Amino acid sequence: MEKIYEKFNKNGFVVLENLFNKKEFIPVLNDINYLVDNLNEELIKIGKLNKLYKDEDILKKLIFIERECPGASAWLHTRGRITKEIAKLWCNDKLLDVVQQLLGPDISGNPIWNIRCKVPNNNLATVPWHQDTAYLNEGAEKTLQIAAWIPLVDVNENNGTLQLVSKYKDKVLNHNLEKEKGDSKSWYLYIDDNDFNNESIYTCNFKVGTIILFNQIIPHRSLENHSDHTRWSLDLRWQ
Repeated sequence: MEKIYEKFNKNGFVVLENLFNKKEFIPVLNDINYLVDNLNEELIKIGKLNKLYKDEDILKKLIFIERECPGASAWLHTRGRITKEIAKLWCNDKLLDVVQQLLGPDISGNPIWNIRCKVPNNNLATVPWHQDTAYLNEGAEKTLQIAAWIPLVDVNENNGTLQLVSKYKDKVLNHNLEKEKGDSKSWYLYIDDNDFNNESIYTCNFKVGTIILFNQIIPHRSLENHSDHTRWSLDLRWQ
C-alpha cells in the first residue's frame, strides 16, 4: 500500500479520506455563521441591506444576503478575518501529523489562507485554472508549500467542487489576469487552456471529513456552483 508521501510525490496531491468527522467542523461553521451575521449587520448599518437573516441556515443565509447586496460574498471572502476555531483547525494534530510527513518536522503556517463561500451562480467565486505559486514571488516554487482544501459541506461537480491536474510536475506556466480580458471585478489569474495538458483531471467528490493536500505547482480550479446552497470550504497552507 502506497504511503502518504509516495502518493503526494506521484500525483502532486494526496486525498485523506475521513480524516475528520462531521461533528468536528461544527465549531468552525459556528464561527463562520458569526462572521456572516456580522457582515449582515454591517451592511444594514451602511444601507446596503434591509433585513437581518440571522435565523436562516448557514447554507442559505449568504445566498439571501448576496441577492439583496450583490458582491457581499466576495467581501466576506476577501476580508481575511480568522477565527479561533479556524486557527485551532490549522494546528489540529491529525492535520499536522500528515503535513509533517510531507514537509518534515519544522513547519510554519503560510500567511495565505481563505474562507471560500461559493454561492450559487456567481462567477466571482468560480476560480479558473491556475497554479498557486503564480501569486507568489519568483522563486517561491522552489520551496515546497502545501495547501489543504477542507470542504465543510459535501462537494461534487454540481456545487462547485475542486479539480486538479494529476501528476503535473513541470514549470510555472504563464498566467494572465481575468480583468484584462474584460472581467473588471475579478482578481483571479488564469492559465490559457492551450498552454497545458489538462487531460488527467481529478475531481474532488468528497463527503464532509475528507480533505485533499496539494503542492503549489499543480494546476487546479473550482467549478461553478449550480446547487441551491452555499459551498463552504477552507484552504490552509504550510511550508
